[in-house]
Amino acid sequence: MNDNTASVDADVDRNKLLDLARAIEAIRRPQQVDSNYGGMVIANAMERLEDVADYIRQNLSAERHTSTVIDPETGLEWQAGTPDRTMTWKQASRYAARLDLCGKTDWRLPTQEELVVLYEHGLFPQVYRAYWSSSVYVGDNGKAWFVIYGVARGERARAHHDVRCVR
Repeated sequence: MNDNTASVDADVDRNKLLDLARAIEAIRRPQQVDSNYGGMVIANAMERLEDVADYIRQNLSAERHTSTVIDPETGLEWQAGTPDRTMTWKQASRYAARLDLCGKTDWRLPTQEELVVLYEHGLFPQVYRAYWSSSVYVGDNGKAWFVIYGVARGERARAHHDVRCVR
């Protein structure tokens, strides 16, 4: 097998895996988790499916961004691109913990303050996007903070927002 054939095979495998990730995402349905055992099994199975889909998307997507931007004022290194979908706060936290970008694996969700400063420094185009922060909402563990246009707001952690990791 020559290098061109190996490359084509890898592209076919990647496309099959991406199709699988899309299929998993398409069949996901919100599950009502109740106190019975069956509900917990379904919830755990759905979480594992999400983990598999996230892994496939993160590691095999042709659209995966592979660059970073360093803020010269703070020294923070930011993920240049963003994932191709929005996420819940829990999904965003797992995504950041598993991110391997430019050979670095110590990525995390930014704090509210870091996101506000990022907006103020104008390192990225100012588009209508809300980004999850690492900050949880004091007094309600079902909420977390996000930042939009430089303003931090509390939101249900099950809501979907964009993610931009930092280190």
